[in-house]
Amino acid sequence: MEGVNKNSGVGELNDFIFNDIVSTLKEKIGTSRFPPPTYNHISHKIRFAGVEIQIPYNSDQDLLCKTLLKNAASMKKEWSWDEVLEKWGEEASVGKGWRTVYNAGREINNKTATETTVKDLLLVKKLTIAVNPKYANG
Repeated sequence: MEGVNKNSGVGELNDFIFNDIVSTLKEKIGTSRFPPPTYNHISHKIRFAGVEIQIPYNSDQDLLCKTLLKNAASMKKEWSWDEVLEKWGEEASVGKGWRTVYNAGREINNKTATETTVKDLLLVKKLTIAVNPKYANG
């Protein structure tokens, strides 16, 4: 029994527990403390972070919310500006380009930041737009 170390395996167990804790923390850091945003297309309000954010009726912001916040799949998608305009339909998108989608996204972020502490609900880029995954997944 001289060759048996009573502490053998303790280091491995500690490493396992430590790695498990680190893995869990890494998963949690990227997630939001808020439920996913929702959009009521009748009242034209985003419900997010415990508040309702009014969006102007029949505006580019309204159309963008209807597109991006329609369901879980649309919230997880990164949209190109031309896909967004295609969803809006021909009549709503005549004469509009990437800047229309970009500006609507920035305005939604500004309104959200004013009403909540969140400045990045939408990830707005020149050619793409998406709901920030840390909020889309809740």
